[in-house]
Amino acid sequence: MVQSIADGLAKLPSATDAMNAMNALQQGLALAQTLAPGGASTVLSSGSALFMQVQNLLSATNDIGVAAAELAQLSQQLRELANLFPA
Repeated sequence: MVQSIADGLAKLPSATDAMNAMNALQQGLALAQTLAPGGASTVLSSGSALFMQVQNLLSATNDIGVAAAELAQLSQQLRELANLFPA
C-alpha cells in the first residue's frame, strides 16, 4: 500500500496537488466513519492516520519527488521487515 501511494505521488505535478488529494481522501474517510458500523471505524481511522502522515511528510519536504522517494524507501523497509516474520 505504501508503495502504491509513493507511485501515485510521483505522478502528481506538485506537493499542493498531493496535499489536496490527501485532504479529499481524509474527508471521504471521515464521512465513511460516520456512516459505517462501529467495527469498521478502526480500519478507517488507520487509513486516515496514514494519509495524515503522508500530508506531514509533504509539508516537511515540500517536494513531491523527495516525499515519493521517502515513501518508496519506507515501503521497501516494511517489505524486508515482513520477510522476517513469515506467516
